[in-house]
Amino acid sequence: MRVKSPTVLTAEFAASAPTVDALPPAGAVEIAFAGRSNVGKSSLTNSLLGRRKLVRTSSRPGCTRAADFFRVVVEPRGGAGGRSELCFVDLPGFGYAQVSRQERQAWVGLLNGYFSSDRPLAAVVLICDARRGPEEEEREMVARLQELGRDIVPVVTKIDKLPRHAHERAARETAASLQLPSAIAWSSVTGEGRDRLWGRLLELAFPP
Repeated sequence: MRVKSPTVLTAEFAASAPTVDALPPAGAVEIAFAGRSNVGKSSLTNSLLGRRKLVRTSSRPGCTRAADFFRVVVEPRGGAGGRSELCFVDLPGFGYAQVSRQERQAWVGLLNGYFSSDRPLAAVVLICDARRGPEEEEREMVARLQELGRDIVPVVTKIDKLPRHAHERAARETAASLQLPSAIAWSSVTGEGRDRLWGRLLELAFPP
């Protein structure tokens, strides 16, 4: 049965952590968003939440330099089933070369520390650009997350840049490249994939 996107009642900034030591106390179930710089990670998160400027977006890669935490409260369409609280975590983009080596190492340390912590992390949304596809760093991240036992939800963004008939093919090719069962085709412009992604995230965050 197809799940409709929930109503987002609250979506607000909660904390920012530039290092593992600065991570806020764990609370609600967390959903992390990771991806190479400039793949549309912040735009995806804003679109998923139905907010225009909650998560900072930039045309300049490397804009996100800390793990940013957002408190999210949702309820199912129609109001049945009560409200649920989540924490969305916007992680620094990886693979961006035009920052100092020290800064890149700090980002890697933050990502590794966060993923290997005992925080209530239900899923990692791994974002790839539909026009470029996964590269070695994405495959390395998948291997690391699988080693840690983390659930991965691959999403192919900017799908509206491709012809309509190529959308699902791009998703299938991305999943195959990452050796994962499936990927979700996504567009922050048209809303394609929103119901499907929300359905998967809620399934992982609040299993029956």
